[in-house]
Amino acid sequence: MSSYKVVHVPYSKRNPYQKLLGDSLETVGVAIKGAQNRYFRFLDITILNILVNYWKPDIIHLHWQHSFLLVPKSRIKTIIKSLVFIFELLLTKTIGIKIVWTVHNLKKHEDIHRDLEKRFTRILARLTDVIIAHCKTAKSEICRELDIRERDKVVVIPHGTYLDYYPNTVSQEEARKQLNFSPSDMTYLFLGEVRYYKGVLELIDTFQKLEAANAKLIIAGKPHDTEIAAEVLQRANNNRKIITTLKFISNDELQIYINASDIMIFPYQDILTSGGIVLAMSFGKPIIAPRLGCIEETSDTDGSFLYATNHKDGLLNAMRKAMASRLELQRMGNHNLELVRNLGWNTIGELTYQVYERSLQNTIE
Repeated sequence: MSSYKVVHVPYSKRNPYQKLLGDSLETVGVAIKGAQNRYFRFLDITILNILVNYWKPDIIHLHWQHSFLLVPKSRIKTIIKSLVFIFELLLTKTIGIKIVWTVHNLKKHEDIHRDLEKRFTRILARLTDVIIAHCKTAKSEICRELDIRERDKVVVIPHGTYLDYYPNTVSQEEARKQLNFSPSDMTYLFLGEVRYYKGVLELIDTFQKLEAANAKLIIAGKPHDTEIAAEVLQRANNNRKIITTLKFISNDELQIYINASDIMIFPYQDILTSGGIVLAMSFGKPIIAPRLGCIEETSDTDGSFLYATNHKDGLLNAMRKAMASRLELQRMGNHNLELVRNLGWNTIGELTYQVYERSLQNTIE
């Protein structure tokens, strides 16, 4: 295999997806560098800095595009920032550097300047040599939303597993002792950054309709802002069956919350790709989730309670089904664990390497 120099941007050492992807690519001879941009700042010339600091990479691999395009409180600054970004990409292509883009999300979840973001994201798609989607559904949505007519430009590579990445040595019994839960509690877990699009407020309201004496709901994660933190606490309203841990959950703490739970719940209002679903499956947990984005292609009804978002009581019915099927939850979790074993990073690294080769050959198969 040829050796390529690739810069991933934006890049965070704390992001396990990027670390595992980078490690898998290095095993096939790709030299990986990571660059961070000025997150949603107005003056941002990250791509030009890459050209100076890493002269000259073969490929720039873009991940989350929103921070290159948007300035939250200003449409004028958003337009200028986006134009600068497009200019940087044009310059990059002029000197022969290829652009690969993994589309994790089609839009900023908070819908900031959505019309402008969509317009400039379509230009980005035209400038990209190869686009990576995490499932067939995502590919279809990307092609439709970004008006991509050459569908072969979009390659499907699944999201990789988190199996064996996080510590996982604590039993459910021990985890429940640490959280002061009873073995008989039916425990639903919402884990991750607390944001509106994840449906956490709707989850709290729905949980309070369950009317199950032994049900518990854990909400564990750092709030996106003080506003949603206050709303979560207000909705929970001192309900002793709702346990809120509104802080960043460290890698060592994850296993406590996950292993204490019976099932993990993802009440997304909107989603394309969910790393949280893969995390739950990597811990052998069944899930409750809507039929959105890649979720149905990642798990299935043997390991999940899936519901339609346009059904008024979809989430509530899924939670009730999980309660009624409690004796089956361990089997469902084991099924998810087997599914996620097929998402190994060696395979994903090889597939991504093939995308790099294809972009450098500038061919559409």
